[in-house]
Amino acid sequence: MKLTTGERMRARRKELGFSADYVAEKLNVNRSTVFRYEGGDIDKLPIDILEPLSEILQTTPAYLMGWDSNAESISPAITKHEQIMLDKYRKLDDIGRYTVDTTLEAQYKRCTEPKIDLIAAHSDDYSEEQQELMLQDLEELEKLHKKRTNQ
Repeated sequence: MKLTTGERMRARRKELGFSADYVAEKLNVNRSTVFRYEGGDIDKLPIDILEPLSEILQTTPAYLMGWDSNAESISPAITKHEQIMLDKYRKLDDIGRYTVDTTLEAQYKRCTEPKIDLIAAHSDDYSEEQQELMLQDLEELEKLHKKRTNQ
């Protein structure tokens, strides 16, 4: 069974983990318009939407239209700022690159790893027993998270 343009659009959006709101914002359309495209309520995808939509969904217009069955992901365009930073990085010596790599790795971990911190400022509000129970709950949540992410 051949998928419609809307079905391919929805499948690709979900594959990338994007919400309809995210796609709508990037296209400068209402959320309902995205759902109408996906649901087939709007039969023909406007050409001025097709190209930016394929970029957002990191695929080709040919895939979205059903002319190509390969949704091969294409790299999103690099921004001007990213290009400037990349050019600067390429001009660094080994020590500079090591410093940037180390800093980037540390910041990436800071932003992506789950954080479980106790707020010490409010610990006086709870008994020792309550604090211990909260700590146990947090440790259990961390174990569950690690299990789900296979860490």
